[in-house]
Amino acid sequence: MIMTFPPPQNASTVHRVVSCFLLRHTALPGAVVVPQVAVFHRQDTMPTFPGHWAPCSGTIEPGERPWQAADRELHEETNLPEDVRPRPQHGLYVDVEHVSRRDPANPVKRIIRVYPFSVEMCGHGGAAATAAGELELKGTEHDAFKFVTVEELEQLRPAVPALAEAFHRATFGRYLLPSNGTTAVGAEPPEERVVRAWASDLESGAAAMARKALQILDDLEQRGTITAAPVHDLAGRMIVMRPSMVAITNALARVLRGAAPRTVLEELEDQSRRAIGLAVEALLSIIRLQNQEQKQKNLSISRRVFRIATFSRSSTLVAVFRGLQRRINAEAGDLAQKVALEVSCSESMPGGEGRLMARDLVEGDMRVEARCFEDGALVRAAAAGAVDVVLVGADSVMPGESVVNKVGTAALLRAAASSGDDAAALALAGKKRAVTICCADRFKVWDDLFPPPLEDIFEVLPWDLLDRVLLPEPLLPA
Repeated sequence: MIMTFPPPQNASTVHRVVSCFLLRHTALPGAVVVPQVAVFHRQDTMPTFPGHWAPCSGTIEPGERPWQAADRELHEETNLPEDVRPRPQHGLYVDVEHVSRRDPANPVKRIIRVYPFSVEMCGHGGAAATAAGELELKGTEHDAFKFVTVEELEQLRPAVPALAEAFHRATFGRYLLPSNGTTAVGAEPPEERVVRAWASDLESGAAAMARKALQILDDLEQRGTITAAPVHDLAGRMIVMRPSMVAITNALARVLRGAAPRTVLEELEDQSRRAIGLAVEALLSIIRLQNQEQKQKNLSISRRVFRIATFSRSSTLVAVFRGLQRRINAEAGDLAQKVALEVSCSESMPGGEGRLMARDLVEGDMRVEARCFEDGALVRAAAAGAVDVVLVGADSVMPGESVVNKVGTAALLRAAASSGDDAAALALAGKKRAVTICCADRFKVWDDLFPPPLEDIFEVLPWDLLDRVLLPEPLLPA
């Protein structure tokens, strides 16, 4: 199966729809459980793709979010009970090019953007809600339905465009078949085992994961060790697996549009260098400002701690902290004698990535003083004005609207913001509200009306929780 990813489109040419893939799991002899997918035959009178097999689908109405539209369409078109609902998070959208011929004299080209959802056909507590024979059609869009295996879904004809691709995006690649056709355990091509191992990494940040993905593709391409699936197909497989990390999505989208993995890797590294440089300069300016304020107040502190709090693990932020330490050490005058940099890493449970972040900082040729704190303890410290800056990375940025990051990041940012509620008390204690900063780059910019798919370990942060969001120029190539 070849994954596609058309180039970015003007929002006015995009028609947004949802698709719901109904899943049931059928036990075969030998206790083998096989997933099956419901597909629906569109009436011959339908204006788009008449007579084609499709998932349960429909247009996102004004004011609706994708999940709301998916839930509405599911219950408008089937008899499934109310407790059977789409999975809360949709998969990565699929863009389908379509020419509308409602007016034969004036055909209109547009993009149909499909937000795919999966629906488990069971109720709360796992009890079966609807047996196979009890599923019924409602409405006028379809005249038949049937259940097919994943293999049959990929070969189904006539089917709406990108049917199998949308299914795999809805299920985050859980049912992707090996490209060599085998279903035997361990018999998939070796490069696909490498990809599975990459996707299972829950400790690395977005930039590191994107870098690893491109390095895998470049290495396979340069060594010529691909045994079954071409690089393009592997990129298509990888893009469905970790869609919450938008740096991965944007990087692999460039590969799917024809760019060489090595070229995209160079672009990614350039953006990363620019983001790191911006962040280092921003932090240095805060340090200098604080030093100037102390000088004006005639405060004679021999050496003060400049404390930065952070959450989770980020290779970009490790480079920022090391770069800042180098600049402090090399700064003209006596900055190094006046400031001691210390990074406070939130443990970031349940994954504990903060422990790894602290370890990353104290190891290597440029050691940065770092300590790991229990999440609640660091939140309380930020609320008490005990940190100068809260610096976080980003898994996704929707400019002016929101940032996506690991669950727990918002609590730390809110605590820092709340520390300024009693400015007088902070002033008496010789403290100030922490500055909240997000360090990102253009590979992490999400260009859509709705947030990206969110794995369970991610959350959406309101834009107003951040004092600054650092994004380097220039924009990425189209």
